[in-house]
Amino acid sequence: MRNILNKQRSTVLEGSFGNEKNHYLLQKSRARTQDTDICWIFFGMMTANISIIAQRMQNADAYARAA
Repeated sequence: MRNILNKQRSTVLEGSFGNEKNHYLLQKSRARTQDTDICWIFFGMMTANISIIAQRMQNADAYARAA
C-alpha cells in the first residue's frame, strides 16, 4: 500500500513540475554552472507559486465583493 501511495504522489508531483517547466521557461537551462541552474529552477518554482497565490487572492476578493 505504501509503495502505491508513494508512486501516486511522485506521479502527481512530476506532472506539476512538468507544467511549471512549460509555463515558466524552464525547458532548457540557461545556466552555465550547477549553482546557477539551481537558482533558475528555484526562481521558476517561486514564480509559479506566486502566480497561483495571486490568482487565489484575486478570486477570493472577487467572491467577497459579490457577497
